[in-house]
Amino acid sequence: MQQFPSHYPLHARVFGSSYITKLQEISPGVWFNPYVTMNGVTIKYGVTTVDNLCADLLNWRTLYLAGRMHKPLRIIKDDARVRLTQQVNLTSAVRAALLTLPSNFSENELFERIAGISYTGDPRMLLPAENRGKVVNIVSKQGPQFKELYHRLVVALPGVHWSPNSSSIEQDISPRARSAHLKKLPVGLLSRVKQNYEQKGAVDKGSESDEAAYWVKLAGDEQLV
Repeated sequence: MQQFPSHYPLHARVFGSSYITKLQEISPGVWFNPYVTMNGVTIKYGVTTVDNLCADLLNWRTLYLAGRMHKPLRIIKDDARVRLTQQVNLTSAVRAALLTLPSNFSENELFERIAGISYTGDPRMLLPAENRGKVVNIVSKQGPQFKELYHRLVVALPGVHWSPNSSSIEQDISPRARSAHLKKLPVGLLSRVKQNYEQKGAVDKGSESDEAAYWVKLAGDEQLV
């Protein structure tokens, strides 16, 4: 607000930064300045705290920020905490996408699943004016950037094979292999998955000694994705 007061509406400037801070405490914790001209280009940008950003990157509390950061982006100001939690966020996106894919698939299918995570369940996608091909367009225009962002993370996961010069990917889809991805999903997503299954009585975690069997059984359920 001190740097760019003209970006903020009159009432925000009158009430000051403490007013914006209070509004930011409401989920998802972002204040947006729309229709701002910077260097001759009209943009919209959001203001948030590093704590709020890192919490969503780690836990997918709302996916509002984490989902946007699943796509290739340019870092303007580096921050060590954000850099670390962003790597966790990207790896979580890969794990979630792999759980929805078969044993053989293309890199574009992977990128589309990742780019589509933040749109899954979004009511805006039901609106007539919303572009149904948004995810495909995002990937088709940034394929090389997606590969640069995700290839290293994908091949570091067990049971996944992706040659650098190939667009084809293979993965182990056995329940045991899938359980390794499932139990490491962000807590915001995983807690809802577990609650859904336990309410249905589909699985029973039982004692701690049965934990491995619990995850394998959950990962092997055909209705998981």
